[in-house]
Amino acid sequence: MLILCTFVIYPLPPRAVRAARLVAAVGVLAALALLASDLPVVLPASRVERSLGQLVPGVALTLRADPAGITVAMLAGAVTLAALAEGGRRPVERAGLVLCLTATCLAALAGNTVLLLGGLELGNVGAVLLAAGAGPLGRRARAGLAVQHIAALGLLAASVQLQNGVGTTDLSALPARALTWWTVAAPWALAGSVRLLGAAGLPSVAGARPSSSWTAVAAAPAGLIVLLRLDEASGDAGLPALLAAVMVGGGIAVGVVAAIEALRRHAVPAAAGRALGVAAAGPVIVLAGVVTQPERLGVAATGLALVLTLATAPAWGAGGEEGSGRAAAWLRAAALAAAGGLPLGVGTTALILGAGAALPQGALGAAAGTGVAATGLLTAAAGAAAARSALAAAPQARGWGRPRIDAVLPLAVTAVLGLLPGIALGGIIDPLADAGSAGVVDAGAVQGAGGGWAGGYLEVAAIVALVAAVSAAVIEGLAAPSPEPAEPGPAPPPLDQAWPGLRLRLGRLGARGRTVADRGTEALGNVDRWLVTQPGLVVVLVGVAVCLFVFR
Repeated sequence: MLILCTFVIYPLPPRAVRAARLVAAVGVLAALALLASDLPVVLPASRVERSLGQLVPGVALTLRADPAGITVAMLAGAVTLAALAEGGRRPVERAGLVLCLTATCLAALAGNTVLLLGGLELGNVGAVLLAAGAGPLGRRARAGLAVQHIAALGLLAASVQLQNGVGTTDLSALPARALTWWTVAAPWALAGSVRLLGAAGLPSVAGARPSSSWTAVAAAPAGLIVLLRLDEASGDAGLPALLAAVMVGGGIAVGVVAAIEALRRHAVPAAAGRALGVAAAGPVIVLAGVVTQPERLGVAATGLALVLTLATAPAWGAGGEEGSGRAAAWLRAAALAAAGGLPLGVGTTALILGAGAALPQGALGAAAGTGVAATGLLTAAAGAAAARSALAAAPQARGWGRPRIDAVLPLAVTAVLGLLPGIALGGIIDPLADAGSAGVVDAGAVQGAGGGWAGGYLEVAAIVALVAAVSAAVIEGLAAPSPEPAEPGPAPPPLDQAWPGLRLRLGRLGARGRTVADRGTEALGNVDRWLVTQPGLVVVLVGVAVCLFVFR
């Protein structure tokens, strides 16, 4: 379905924008409907496999639908729909978006490492097609695609080793002994980790034309499914100790360095957003290295936060123009704050689940949980600083304008999932981790592998963060964008002059109101003076009597 839509959209002329958007939207919706039709079969923890024949003798083309694969594919499809909602994309760009989604679906539903490699490489082709419609690739983007391609080739070497060593490349038939440190596990970990770091190839200057949607549609979801398959193949024993230590140390280093870079470049929204996107990938790599298969909720939660963070990248200016007017300025600030993991995004839920799942995993798990928490604090500070700078740098006297629709939709989703973590855990994180049931209490309360918390905590945190932001803005003298000043005109007359009949009534009501206020103030003063002298004898006697009556 998706490949057919790509072939239909690609030859359309540049002026056929509406036709391309309609065909792409219909194709993506049809693919999502087909994926959703498999949910009753695979949930909560089942699998359906189908062979498409053999590519070469001994290597079958096997598709496998399980909760993790279906969830990754549907998540990428939802991000693609949000990207297609933006009206300024050319037909070639929309063809590239659909091809990127095709690649993610192929990687997510791959039953062996050969199809998994095919999905990664097809995603690279989709990125090139997407960039061809948007404009010439910059040096950073070309280098990023080259690194992605080289890292994906590691899966090819691992597939050859698996075929020669154990006689199969099927993901469901890999024994734990097949995951050797250098020949199999390390190439998988490298391919998935590099894919998650796709935000490093985004431009650091607003207005750069090449689209950033590839990172949210193809790069991050494909990298996430690679690491989830690696954890699944490792089983309860986990990854080799050396590889786990390398992933934990490397992920912490990436997250901390990127968060510091975001703090340093907080005054440039595109550069700060790119650094925050890289920092969000650090906890996913850390948790994928230390968390065993039954406790993958932290990996799934941080992976979801990464995908939603990258989906809002157009608001930073990382994918062409960033919108116009005050609406774009406020959207930019909100997207940067959510990318920092503040309570208005799903990042807070991800950090709680991730750190809670890692801490019980021994010494390495304690280091991983501590590193994830430290990265979260640094990224939150960087996101707040970047959001404040984005608002302060916005021109005050201009109209509301038009924000980027492809950034508004994922930002709204991440806000809802952040304030209602039970929906995120039960609807996305739990099936993504393939954990069966994680103990969802309700929309505002969850009980996961890393612990639980009652509903309302994140809502209160969001309100506190909002009040703190407003207070800081008032202290710093930062005014919200105001409407354009209108031409001065005659001041309206006072109320008693406009309606002379109300003058006498207003005077009487004012005198009565002052009398009532004086009496109320005097009564409150008497009560206050009485409370100062307490506890007195009368209060003690009344309390004793009540106790005798209650505890008799």
